Amino acid sequence: MEYKVDDRTLDVQAFLALADSVWPGQYDAGKTQEALRRTLNITAYEGGRLVGCLRILTDGYYFGTITELLVLPGFQRQGIGSRLLCLAREHAPTLLYFGAQPGVEEFYEKNGCTRGMQSYMIEKARP
Repeated sequence: MEYKVDDRTLDVQAFLALADSVWPGQYDAGKTQEALRRTLNITAYEGGRLVGCLRILTDGYYFGTITELLVLPGFQRQGIGSRLLCLAREHAPTLLYFGAQPGVEEFYEKNGCTRGMQSYMIEKARP
């Protein structure tokens, strides 16, 4: 497994295939490319194939958030997500806040993450 921190070569189509395998949806490639440009992307490749990605959005000083942690379903439970979290902890310039999907809290807790504030969201329709 090859891991890359701040992966500036992350291909938008590879990322979209990964995202769609975990969270199926209609994603815009141009907007996704712009989003990838604005985040610190930590990736996992197996034989040149993108199998995992953790993205961090940060101001570099006060605040950072993990926008998503994605691992291809066939590669889950092999330590990839844990390694991506470890690399995020080592390389993020700030404390990281993030939400967790219901049912995966144990994964984050076993990886040394602590529960924090209750989170809220303000929804906005995608154009």
